[in-house]
Amino acid sequence: MLGDRLYSVTVQRAFDRLRGLERLRLLIVLFFEFVTMSSYRVRRFIKKSESEVNFIENEIRKFNKILPSFADVIINERDEYLAQTVCEISRLCSAEKARRPSTERRCVVAVIGAGHLGGVTRHLEAGGVPLNRVTDISSSSKQNATWPGVGRLQVVDTTMLYDVDLRQ
Repeated sequence: MLGDRLYSVTVQRAFDRLRGLERLRLLIVLFFEFVTMSSYRVRRFIKKSESEVNFIENEIRKFNKILPSFADVIINERDEYLAQTVCEISRLCSAEKARRPSTERRCVVAVIGAGHLGGVTRHLEAGGVPLNRVTDISSSSKQNATWPGVGRLQVVDTTMLYDVDLRQ
């Protein structure tokens, strides 16, 4: 299951939160990044992200300092949304497990970008995110809440999709 918030909601919420000075900063940052972009710079960035332990966290701190409202929506709110999606899927799988033989093991595997790992982990350790908060961050000024609600996420059995026997 893809568990991220709709792209359109994320972008709209980010732009709704930006105010005068932050809008100007965003334009300057985007212009600078566009002008200085090179394949060498991208390769160096990727290499640092793979080899330096705190590289991603440092980049996020810089992003938070330059564009705090934008970073809050792009990073923090998505951390909350992703964490709650994992919680919901875990609950659904637990309910499903109760109906299956006790010898069968099930687990939830979540693939999360490095920039979201810390935040998602914190929310999972706290037991998830309150439903009213998830409903709030799943909507924007132009789109109603897209959170399907408790117990309404659909879990896809990937063994059927890809015809893979995971019991090997």
